[in-house]
Amino acid sequence: MDLITEDEFLNRGKKYRAEVLDCLKTSAKHKRAPIIDMFNDVYDDMPWHLREQ
Repeated sequence: MDLITEDEFLNRGKKYRAEVLDCLKTSAKHKRAPIIDMFNDVYDDMPWHLREQ
């Protein structure tokens, strides 16, 4: 028993690809935060191995 046809599968793939590409274009317009800020909400004290990188 097929739950989805091959055409439906391919059409959904195209739809989702277009959505992802649209999101990437939108995100590319925004300013990026410095990489070091990525850990601000994770660690109270940043581990030595991350500080050295």
